[in-house]
Amino acid sequence: YNIAVEMIQLMHAEHLDEVSDIIATQLSVDRSSVNPNTKFSELGADSLDTYLIETVRVYCSYWHLYR
Repeated sequence: YNIAVEMIQLMHAEHLDEVSDIIATQLSVDRSSVNPNTKFSELGADSLDTYLIETVRVYCSYWHLYR
């Protein structure tokens, strides 16, 4: 299950770079390694990182639905 794709799809296209920058910064990886097809496990995310990202994804999905 690739939550990166779903999270990015929930965001508007103009926010794609911002979301990718945040992910790269939080996981201390090169920005060029983050794209909609990248799995968090490929970026070295551990279970806590994945949990936190999933929490943000859920928040974003609610924001998207109720804005």
